[in-house]
Amino acid sequence: MKKVGLLLLLAVIAVAITAASIENASALPAVNKAFAAKYKDSKVAAAAKAQKCNLCHVPKKKKTERNEYGEALSKFVTKDDYKKLKADKPAWEAKVNKALDEAGKVKNKDGKTFGELIEAGTLPGGES
Repeated sequence: MKKVGLLLLLAVIAVAITAASIENASALPAVNKAFAAKYKDSKVAAAAKAQKCNLCHVPKKKKTERNEYGEALSKFVTKDDYKKLKADKPAWEAKVNKALDEAGKVKNKDGKTFGELIEAGTLPGGES
């Protein structure tokens, strides 16, 4: 009986340690959906859909690192914005669309705006 109790205690401790070490994802899938809706008729639509999280994040580091486009977009819409506005869908959609517009005006390291890249059919954060 003592062995069962000890095993149960160890299992509870293992679960607690695992749960405590899990990081919250900082990605906002709703932003990705808004991008897809906004640019559904553009040349970049299919590539953006295939990229999913990598539209804004660096592959294999998406919990910790954003690409250039993700960095630009994060200046205009945040997780806190989502928490505040998620209950008010029209306000959230307006915030995200404005953020997409503003991020589109930002220039990348090569001097082109993300809007120009999108219009040309190039993924704004680069190919992954």
